[in-house]
Amino acid sequence: MNETLGSSDSPKTIEKLPKKKRKQKRCQFLGCTKGAQNGEGSVHCRAHGGGRRCRIMNCGKVDVGGGRCRGHGGGKRCKREGCNKTDIGGGFCMAHGGGKRCAVNDCPNGAQN
Repeated sequence: MNETLGSSDSPKTIEKLPKKKRKQKRCQFLGCTKGAQNGEGSVHCRAHGGGRRCRIMNCGKVDVGGGRCRGHGGGKRCKREGCNKTDIGGGFCMAHGGGKRCAVNDCPNGAQN
């Protein structure tokens, strides 16, 4: 990629070099190929204990925002007034039209896969 700088009288061309890709750390669990989570010296993926955990006592689930797992109120919530279910896509919970829908015409259900 080239960029032209300067006035139209004396243009200067600068060659842009591609950015170096960082090599992501891999989970250290035997046979796992997922990326390790960032922070606090984590050497594992979320499934194998890496990353932050829910701060509710005796809950070992992954923190998805606000220091809590989805079950304890972490992460985004449905935008429908009076609903406090988890946002699964598009700003709404499954009951209010969020996430992927069934591919069959006029079917209001959520997609299974």
